[in-house]
Amino acid sequence: MINANCGFCQTGVESICHVLFTCPKAKETWDLSQIPLPPAGFSPSSVLLNLHYLLRCNRSPNIASNIRQKFLWILWHLWKARNALTFELTQSDPSSIMQRATEDSETWFKVDAPVTQSDVPSREERSVGPQWKKPMPHSLKCNIGCCWDPVSGNVGASWRIRDHAGSVLFHSRRSYSRISSLAEAELLSFIWAIESTQGLRFGRMLFESPLLQARKVLLEPHLYPQLRPLVDAIFSFLRTFDSWSLEHIAFSANMVANAIAHSVITGYWYQYQSYIARNGPVWLNNITSAEALAT
Repeated sequence: MINANCGFCQTGVESICHVLFTCPKAKETWDLSQIPLPPAGFSPSSVLLNLHYLLRCNRSPNIASNIRQKFLWILWHLWKARNALTFELTQSDPSSIMQRATEDSETWFKVDAPVTQSDVPSREERSVGPQWKKPMPHSLKCNIGCCWDPVSGNVGASWRIRDHAGSVLFHSRRSYSRISSLAEAELLSFIWAIESTQGLRFGRMLFESPLLQARKVLLEPHLYPQLRPLVDAIFSFLRTFDSWSLEHIAFSANMVANAIAHSVITGYWYQYQSYIARNGPVWLNNITSAEALAT
């Protein structure tokens, strides 16, 4: 017999409306969103009414744009969390759902922002979070990005190399498939970046990344014996450099590498082609230019 109960709460009957709006996990996620919620709560039976309410909020000038615009990503990640539980038996807590929705929303609107001659962040905009900073003179910096889909196991890995003037020398992306954990995905992204830059004959490199799971594994590899071969590969490649450093940074300081990684497995189409190219991707020129002028 098919179990019709919600996989999250095991009490309500699973429906689109329940999963996205009225399940306790969905309610807690929406509470974290800072979006003003309906006084009587979301409708338990009408997805249309709930979407109509969220669209009205999205047009409200009284709600900050970075808050009201992320509702689509909240819906998307709630449904992805449901699929991950159904097909992979992987649980996602409301805070992690909200974090991923916020990150994807910020990446999308950064990338989709129109390019104008005045596209230089204001002091207030620059203070929203730590931003990318130029390396020291005559130094190079490689930013590493990763995006992992827990349902399909597909991974987008990326990196971007810039000099002290903010000019992009190279960028790259590649895909991996059937990856079982976020930590493995992030370590593979590290390997791709470090191996590629070593292959380009760079002798000195500062590597930066916001990838938290990789950081945990690299700091305490003895706690993750199953990932030890990947850790060993990373340090094996690093030892071929004359000088290197590996630093953890905020997500907001890694916007372009994040966007490139997301482009591999998200959006309306999948872009699994892997490549290494000179300069930066044209579709991210506005962010790259703003970063170079702001730091």
